[in-house]
Amino acid sequence: MATNISVIIPVYNVEKYLRQCIDSVLSQTFQDFEIILVDDGSTDSSGKICDEYANKDNRIRVVHKPNGGLVSARKVGFEVSSGEYISNIDSDDWLEPNHLQVLYEGIKKENADISFADFFRNENERQVYINNIPTSIEPRQIILDFFNGKIHAGLWNKLYRRALFEENKISYPKYDYFEDMHTSISLMMYANEVAYIPVATYHYRYNSFSLTHNKDIVARIKSYEEFVLNMLDIKDKFNIDSNSEIGQAIRYCVNLHKRLLIRKYFNHKTYIKGALQYYKSSFNLRDVRTIGDFVFYMASRWKYLYPYKIKNKYRLGNQ
Repeated sequence: MATNISVIIPVYNVEKYLRQCIDSVLSQTFQDFEIILVDDGSTDSSGKICDEYANKDNRIRVVHKPNGGLVSARKVGFEVSSGEYISNIDSDDWLEPNHLQVLYEGIKKENADISFADFFRNENERQVYINNIPTSIEPRQIILDFFNGKIHAGLWNKLYRRALFEENKISYPKYDYFEDMHTSISLMMYANEVAYIPVATYHYRYNSFSLTHNKDIVARIKSYEEFVLNMLDIKDKFNIDSNSEIGQAIRYCVNLHKRLLIRKYFNHKTYIKGALQYYKSSFNLRDVRTIGDFVFYMASRWKYLYPYKIKNKYRLGNQ
Protein backbone atom coordinates (compact mmCIF):
# COMPACT_ATOMS: atom_id res chain seq x y z
CA MET A 1 0.00 0.00 0.00
CA ALA A 2 1.46 3.36 -1.04
CA THR A 3 2.24 5.95 1.57
CA ASN A 4 3.28 9.58 1.50
CA ILE A 5 6.88 9.26 2.74
CA SER A 6 9.28 6.33 2.80
CA VAL A 7 12.00 6.77 5.41
CA ILE A 8 15.00 4.65 4.42
CA ILE A 9 17.54 3.85 7.13
CA PRO A 10 20.63 1.78 6.26
CA VAL A 11 21.79 -0.06 9.39
CA TYR A 12 25.23 -1.45 10.14
CA ASN A 13 26.54 -2.09 13.66
CA VAL A 14 24.85 0.88 15.31
CA GLU A 15 23.25 -0.79 18.32
CA LYS A 16 24.32 2.13 20.51
CA TYR A 17 22.30 4.71 18.53
CA LEU A 18 19.65 2.80 16.58
CA ARG A 19 16.80 3.02 19.09
CA GLN A 20 17.13 6.79 19.37
CA CYS A 21 17.06 7.06 15.58
CA ILE A 22 13.95 4.88 15.10
CA ASP A 23 12.12 6.43 18.07
CA SER A 24 12.68 9.91 16.62
CA VAL A 25 10.97 8.84 13.38
CA LEU A 26 8.05 7.23 15.20
CA SER A 27 7.58 10.46 17.17
CA GLN A 28 7.09 12.63 14.07
CA THR A 29 4.14 15.01 13.92
CA PHE A 30 3.68 13.87 10.31
CA GLN A 31 2.54 10.27 10.60
CA ASP A 32 1.83 9.07 7.05
CA PHE A 33 5.12 7.26 6.54
CA GLU A 34 6.77 3.88 6.35
CA ILE A 35 10.20 3.01 7.70
CA ILE A 36 12.51 0.74 5.71
CA LEU A 37 15.31 -0.61 7.91
CA VAL A 38 18.03 -2.20 5.79
CA ASP A 39 20.25 -4.34 8.00
CA ASP A 40 23.46 -4.49 5.98
CA GLY A 41 24.94 -7.61 7.57
CA SER A 42 25.34 -6.20 11.08
CA THR A 43 27.41 -8.33 13.46
CA ASP A 44 26.12 -6.70 16.64
CA SER A 45 22.52 -6.62 17.90
CA SER A 46 21.35 -4.06 15.31
CA GLY A 47 19.47 -6.66 13.26
CA LYS A 48 17.57 -7.89 16.31
CA ILE A 49 16.65 -4.33 17.27
CA CYS A 50 15.25 -3.80 13.75
CA ASP A 51 13.09 -6.92 14.06
CA GLU A 52 11.93 -5.88 17.52
CA TYR A 53 10.60 -2.58 16.21
CA ALA A 54 9.01 -4.20 13.15
CA ASN A 55 7.07 -6.57 15.40
CA LYS A 56 5.62 -3.59 17.27
CA ASP A 57 4.68 -1.29 14.37
CA ASN A 58 3.36 -2.42 10.98
CA ARG A 59 4.74 0.73 9.33
CA ILE A 60 8.23 -0.68 9.79
CA ARG A 61 9.74 -3.12 7.30
CA VAL A 62 13.09 -4.82 7.73
CA VAL A 63 15.40 -6.13 5.05
CA HIS A 64 18.32 -8.29 6.15
CA LYS A 65 21.10 -8.57 3.59
CA PRO A 66 24.78 -9.53 3.45
CA ASN A 67 27.13 -6.62 4.02
CA GLY A 68 27.54 -4.67 0.80
CA GLY A 69 28.09 -1.10 1.92
CA LEU A 70 26.01 2.04 2.13
CA VAL A 71 25.20 2.33 -1.58
CA SER A 72 23.82 -1.19 -1.78
CA ALA A 73 21.75 -0.65 1.38
CA ARG A 74 20.21 2.59 0.08
CA LYS A 75 19.46 0.91 -3.25
CA VAL A 76 17.68 -2.04 -1.63
CA GLY A 77 15.73 0.32 0.63
CA PHE A 78 14.56 2.35 -2.34
CA GLU A 79 13.55 -0.73 -4.32
CA VAL A 80 11.25 -2.06 -1.60
CA SER A 81 9.80 1.33 -0.61
CA SER A 82 6.44 2.65 -1.80
CA GLY A 83 6.35 6.31 -0.75
CA GLU A 84 5.64 9.20 -3.08
CA TYR A 85 8.51 10.99 -1.34
CA ILE A 86 11.81 9.60 -0.07
CA SER A 87 13.65 10.52 3.12
CA ASN A 88 17.09 9.07 3.85
CA ILE A 89 18.30 9.00 7.44
CA ASP A 90 21.64 7.80 8.81
CA SER A 91 21.13 5.27 11.58
CA ASP A 92 23.33 7.06 14.14
CA ASP A 93 21.44 10.36 13.74
CA TRP A 94 18.05 11.51 14.99
CA LEU A 95 15.23 13.91 14.12
CA GLU A 96 13.32 16.76 15.66
CA PRO A 97 9.60 15.83 15.84
CA ASN A 98 8.73 18.24 13.01
CA HIS A 99 11.38 17.04 10.53
CA LEU A 100 9.11 15.27 8.05
CA GLN A 101 6.35 17.85 8.45
CA VAL A 102 8.68 20.74 7.64
CA LEU A 103 10.18 19.10 4.55
CA TYR A 104 6.81 17.81 3.28
CA GLU A 105 5.07 21.18 3.67
CA GLY A 106 8.03 22.87 1.98
CA ILE A 107 7.68 20.64 -1.06
CA LYS A 108 3.92 21.12 -1.25
CA LYS A 109 4.04 24.87 -0.77
CA GLU A 110 6.60 25.41 -3.56
CA ASN A 111 5.42 22.50 -5.75
CA ALA A 112 9.05 21.39 -5.54
CA ASP A 113 10.88 18.17 -6.40
CA ILE A 114 13.29 18.46 -3.47
CA SER A 115 13.21 20.20 -0.10
CA PHE A 116 15.97 20.65 2.45
CA ALA A 117 16.55 22.50 5.71
CA ASP A 118 19.17 23.52 8.24
CA PHE A 119 20.52 20.96 10.70
CA PHE A 120 22.29 20.47 14.03
CA ARG A 121 25.81 19.10 14.24
CA ASN A 122 26.23 17.02 17.40
CA GLU A 123 29.59 15.97 18.78
CA ASN A 124 29.62 14.47 22.26
CA GLU A 125 27.71 17.03 24.37
CA ARG A 126 28.24 19.90 21.94
CA GLN A 127 25.47 20.95 19.56
CA VAL A 128 25.90 23.54 16.81
CA TYR A 129 23.20 25.01 14.57
CA ILE A 130 24.33 24.76 10.94
CA ASN A 131 22.86 27.24 8.49
CA ASN A 132 22.36 25.48 5.17
CA ILE A 133 21.41 28.59 3.21
CA PRO A 134 21.90 28.28 -0.57
CA THR A 135 23.12 31.15 -2.74
CA SER A 136 19.82 30.74 -4.60
CA ILE A 137 17.25 27.95 -5.00
CA GLU A 138 18.13 27.48 -8.65
CA PRO A 139 19.20 23.80 -8.86
CA ARG A 140 22.43 24.43 -10.81
CA GLN A 141 23.51 27.02 -8.26
CA ILE A 142 22.77 24.58 -5.44
CA ILE A 143 25.10 22.07 -7.11
CA LEU A 144 27.83 24.71 -7.09
CA ASP A 145 27.05 25.34 -3.41
CA PHE A 146 27.59 21.60 -2.78
CA PHE A 147 31.05 21.84 -4.29
CA ASN A 148 32.12 25.01 -2.52
CA GLY A 149 30.85 23.74 0.84
CA LYS A 150 28.22 26.44 1.30
CA ILE A 151 25.50 23.82 1.83
CA HIS A 152 25.71 20.15 2.74
CA ALA A 153 25.18 17.64 -0.07
CA GLY A 154 24.06 14.84 2.25
CA LEU A 155 20.82 13.03 1.46
CA TRP A 156 19.85 12.90 5.12
CA ASN A 157 18.49 16.47 5.45
CA LYS A 158 16.47 16.32 2.24
CA LEU A 159 13.12 15.06 1.00
CA TYR A 160 12.77 14.28 -2.69
CA ARG A 161 10.01 13.25 -5.03
CA ARG A 162 10.26 9.57 -5.92
CA ALA A 163 9.28 10.24 -9.54
CA LEU A 164 12.37 12.43 -9.92
CA PHE A 165 14.46 9.33 -9.39
CA GLU A 166 12.39 6.92 -11.48
CA GLU A 167 11.43 9.08 -14.46
CA ASN A 168 15.03 10.12 -15.06
CA LYS A 169 16.46 6.66 -14.40
CA ILE A 170 18.89 8.03 -11.85
CA SER A 171 21.25 5.31 -10.65
CA TYR A 172 23.15 5.15 -7.39
CA PRO A 173 26.91 5.59 -7.66
CA LYS A 174 29.28 2.66 -7.74
CA TYR A 175 31.28 3.69 -4.69
CA ASP A 176 30.34 4.46 -1.09
CA TYR A 177 32.57 7.44 -0.33
CA PHE A 178 30.59 10.68 -0.81
CA GLU A 179 27.83 8.62 -2.44
CA ASP A 180 25.24 11.07 -1.15
CA MET A 181 26.92 13.95 -2.98
CA HIS A 182 26.77 11.94 -6.22
CA THR A 183 23.06 11.20 -5.70
CA SER A 184 22.16 14.74 -4.60
CA ILE A 185 23.87 16.23 -7.65
CA SER A 186 22.11 13.74 -9.95
CA LEU A 187 18.72 14.66 -8.48
CA MET A 188 19.42 18.40 -8.66
CA MET A 189 20.35 18.09 -12.34
CA TYR A 190 16.74 17.08 -13.08
CA ALA A 191 14.88 19.12 -10.45
CA ASN A 192 12.58 21.91 -11.65
CA GLU A 193 11.89 23.51 -8.26
CA VAL A 194 13.70 23.24 -4.93
CA ALA A 195 12.46 24.39 -1.52
CA TYR A 196 14.72 25.55 1.29
CA ILE A 197 13.30 25.87 4.82
CA PRO A 198 15.44 27.87 7.30
CA VAL A 199 14.73 25.62 10.28
CA ALA A 200 17.03 22.97 11.79
CA THR A 201 15.18 19.64 12.10
CA TYR A 202 17.94 17.03 11.75
CA HIS A 203 20.66 16.02 14.20
CA TYR A 204 23.83 14.95 12.43
CA ARG A 205 26.07 13.01 14.78
CA TYR A 206 29.72 13.75 14.06
CA ASN A 207 31.52 10.43 14.40
CA SER A 208 35.31 10.45 14.22
CA PHE A 209 35.28 6.70 13.52
CA SER A 210 33.06 6.93 10.44
CA LEU A 211 34.13 6.22 6.86
CA THR A 212 34.54 9.94 6.23
CA HIS A 213 36.97 10.38 9.13
CA ASN A 214 38.83 7.05 8.94
CA LYS A 215 42.54 7.62 9.60
CA ASP A 216 43.68 4.18 8.46
CA ILE A 217 46.02 4.79 5.52
CA VAL A 218 44.66 2.03 3.29
CA ALA A 219 41.00 2.93 3.94
CA ARG A 220 41.72 6.63 3.48
CA ILE A 221 43.47 6.12 0.17
CA LYS A 222 40.56 3.97 -1.02
CA SER A 223 38.12 6.70 0.04
CA TYR A 224 39.92 9.43 -1.92
CA GLU A 225 40.02 7.21 -4.99
CA GLU A 226 36.28 6.51 -4.68
CA PHE A 227 35.45 10.20 -4.43
CA VAL A 228 37.42 10.96 -7.58
CA LEU A 229 35.70 8.14 -9.48
CA ASN A 230 32.23 9.18 -8.27
CA MET A 231 32.75 12.77 -9.39
CA LEU A 232 34.16 11.76 -12.77
CA ASP A 233 31.10 9.53 -13.19
CA ILE A 234 28.86 12.59 -12.70
CA LYS A 235 30.85 14.49 -15.31
CA ASP A 236 30.52 11.66 -17.83
CA LYS A 237 26.85 10.83 -17.17
CA PHE A 238 25.70 14.39 -17.67
CA ASN A 239 28.24 15.22 -20.36
CA ILE A 240 29.35 18.25 -18.36
CA ASP A 241 31.60 20.66 -20.21
CA SER A 242 34.93 20.98 -18.40
CA ASN A 243 34.85 24.74 -18.93
CA SER A 244 31.35 25.25 -17.48
CA GLU A 245 30.95 26.37 -13.87
CA ILE A 246 29.95 22.88 -12.75
CA GLY A 247 32.71 21.32 -14.84
CA GLN A 248 35.30 23.59 -13.25
CA ALA A 249 33.92 22.83 -9.77
CA ILE A 250 34.18 19.10 -10.42
CA ARG A 251 37.72 19.47 -11.71
CA TYR A 252 38.72 21.53 -8.67
CA CYS A 253 37.29 18.96 -6.22
CA VAL A 254 38.73 16.02 -8.12
CA ASN A 255 42.17 17.61 -8.22
CA LEU A 256 41.95 18.54 -4.55
CA HIS A 257 41.25 14.92 -3.63
CA LYS A 258 44.01 13.73 -5.95
CA ARG A 259 46.41 15.97 -4.07
CA LEU A 260 45.11 14.73 -0.72
CA LEU A 261 45.48 11.18 -2.00
CA ILE A 262 49.08 11.83 -3.01
CA ARG A 263 49.82 13.33 0.39
CA LYS A 264 48.58 10.12 2.00
CA TYR A 265 50.84 8.17 -0.34
CA PHE A 266 53.68 10.58 0.41
CA ASN A 267 53.58 9.87 4.12
CA HIS A 268 53.67 6.10 3.70
CA LYS A 269 56.75 4.57 2.07
CA THR A 270 54.87 1.46 0.97
CA TYR A 271 52.70 3.49 -1.39
CA ILE A 272 55.32 5.70 -3.04
CA LYS A 273 55.49 3.56 -6.17
CA GLY A 274 51.71 3.66 -6.44
CA ALA A 275 51.78 7.42 -5.97
CA LEU A 276 54.17 7.88 -8.85
CA GLN A 277 52.08 5.67 -11.13
CA TYR A 278 48.87 7.43 -10.10
CA TYR A 279 50.33 10.88 -10.70
CA LYS A 280 51.68 9.95 -14.09
CA SER A 281 48.35 8.59 -15.29
CA SER A 282 45.99 11.16 -13.76
CA PHE A 283 47.75 14.50 -13.28
CA ASN A 284 48.55 17.28 -15.73
CA LEU A 285 50.87 20.15 -14.98
CA ARG A 286 47.88 22.49 -14.55
CA ASP A 287 46.73 20.32 -11.62
CA VAL A 288 49.87 21.11 -9.62
CA ARG A 289 49.20 23.59 -6.80
CA THR A 290 52.05 23.25 -4.27
CA ILE A 291 55.79 22.54 -4.19
CA GLY A 292 55.00 19.07 -2.87
CA ASP A 293 52.67 18.50 -5.83
CA PHE A 294 55.40 19.58 -8.21
CA VAL A 295 57.92 17.20 -6.62
CA PHE A 296 55.57 14.30 -7.23
CA TYR A 297 54.74 15.50 -10.70
CA MET A 298 58.41 15.55 -11.63
CA ALA A 299 59.17 12.31 -9.79
CA SER A 300 56.46 10.48 -11.71
CA ARG A 301 58.29 11.39 -14.92
CA TRP A 302 61.94 11.19 -13.80
CA LYS A 303 62.69 7.73 -12.45
CA TYR A 304 65.87 8.75 -10.68
CA LEU A 305 64.03 11.11 -8.29
CA TYR A 306 63.03 9.57 -4.95
CA PRO A 307 60.32 11.75 -3.37
CA TYR A 308 60.65 10.35 0.11
CA LYS A 309 64.33 11.43 0.20
CA ILE A 310 63.39 14.86 -1.10
CA LYS A 311 60.72 15.04 1.55
CA ASN A 312 63.16 14.28 4.34
CA LYS A 313 65.66 16.83 3.04
CA TYR A 314 63.30 19.73 2.30
CA ARG A 315 60.28 18.77 4.45
CA LEU A 316 57.86 19.17 1.56
CA GLY A 317 55.44 16.36 2.40
CA ASN A 318 52.92 18.36 4.38
CA GLN A 319 52.70 21.47 2.20
